[in-house]
Amino acid sequence: MRILLYNWAPAAGPVSEGGGVGVYLENLIDALAAGGHEVFVVSGGYRYAMLDSKPRFVRRRGTRPGARFYDLVNSPVVAPSYLMFPDATRVVECPELVAMFRGFLRRHGPFDVVHVQNVEGISFDILALRAEFPMTRFLLSNHNYGLVCQQANLWRQDKERCTSFQDGARCHACDRFGPATDGMMIDRFVRFHRLDRPGRLVRDTAWRLCRGVLKARRLLGARLPWDAPEARRHQGRRIGPADAFRLRRERALELVNANCSAVLSVSAATEEILLAYGLDPQLSRVNYIGTRHYDPARTPPPKPSAGPLRLAFLGYTRPDKGFHFLVEALEAMPERLEGCFSLMVAARNSDPAAVARLERLSDRLAGLTIRNGYRHDELPQLLAEVDLGLVLPLWDDALPQVAIEFVGYGVPILVTDRGGQQELAADPAFVFPAENVAEFWDRLERIWAKRSELERFWTLPRPLRTNAQHAAELLEIYAGA
Repeated sequence: MRILLYNWAPAAGPVSEGGGVGVYLENLIDALAAGGHEVFVVSGGYRYAMLDSKPRFVRRRGTRPGARFYDLVNSPVVAPSYLMFPDATRVVECPELVAMFRGFLRRHGPFDVVHVQNVEGISFDILALRAEFPMTRFLLSNHNYGLVCQQANLWRQDKERCTSFQDGARCHACDRFGPATDGMMIDRFVRFHRLDRPGRLVRDTAWRLCRGVLKARRLLGARLPWDAPEARRHQGRRIGPADAFRLRRERALELVNANCSAVLSVSAATEEILLAYGLDPQLSRVNYIGTRHYDPARTPPPKPSAGPLRLAFLGYTRPDKGFHFLVEALEAMPERLEGCFSLMVAARNSDPAAVARLERLSDRLAGLTIRNGYRHDELPQLLAEVDLGLVLPLWDDALPQVAIEFVGYGVPILVTDRGGQQELAADPAFVFPAENVAEFWDRLERIWAKRSELERFWTLPRPLRTNAQHAAELLEIYAGA
């Protein structure tokens, strides 16, 4: 088959972006290419030139053999999705992008499948090209809630679960990040072109030159692709902020329901939410992603029957991922449980103040280790001395990579009841209501007192997939099964 895979972040390139979806996409590329399929990988909304604003496809050498990589430079839709709050209607209607993708499909096709991972960096109306390419199946995967939410995670103002739309009235006040800045785009340009590798002098010189170029372009009257528009418009008419986000959601659902051959959600929890918002149930199906961290032949290691329970938290020190909840829970630890647990944190430190709060709690733990992130090749060694993984998202996390990584390496998980990680935990004894400190400690104390629960965890079936298994399932969907 000839397959086009799309995601906003450049896959298998000189920078690591896109989080868990980026990791998944590289694994999928490997599996499809190994099966002899022709794989084209396209990104958009990440790369921007410093000297001009003309959108164009640029071929790039990728680190994955058997695939061809193209980046859409200077896309009119900036990624990730939160950068398009000032221009939400462009996310659903951008004739310039439709024309570009039409040309790409004609030049490199015919394609059997166009599989979009996230509609970020492109507009939803490219899906309407299905009418011009009837032999091509258009598919959308939902790794998040970008279909109905410009923030993509239904996590309002980066602090609370969003359950109320109010016809778009709440959305325009949700943006906490602001429009894309020159600094962000310069940083991307410098890192992508490896101008930060030779040393500080080259990096700082590149930064100064780029800033000078962008300043000169603005003085000459140029509008840069990431600049916010002067006013929100739809079909040439000015509209209010609420109208923009109402139209954005309605039109996105219309385009997906009318043009996708199948819409895949990476967990049942994600599918349930999107169906409630208006996704066509006839198109929808759950499709659990694959991972190289899972081996069906691997036997979970035995866990100790006594001593402190060894806990671990992986990922990011962000509120939505539950790190702040973990700190608050440890601050409220019952006295009887002090010294019963050790904790290893391997998470990208984006909040030094929260990490400092955790460090001050070390005397309540049998041990505390904090690392600023981790590499995937370190996981077998990193998790060898862990009894229980903590996966604590407060948002409805679609299917956290860290949950897959824990379970894939034989580590049971204690999880919140928001998101697809519940489906990997599978056992109510290992699930607790999000944001409920008392229930968190109730579950932990039971597991600490009855270590046999850690062995019982493995008696239940779980939706884990190897890359090969996932690719085989996808190919059946690609073929129309």
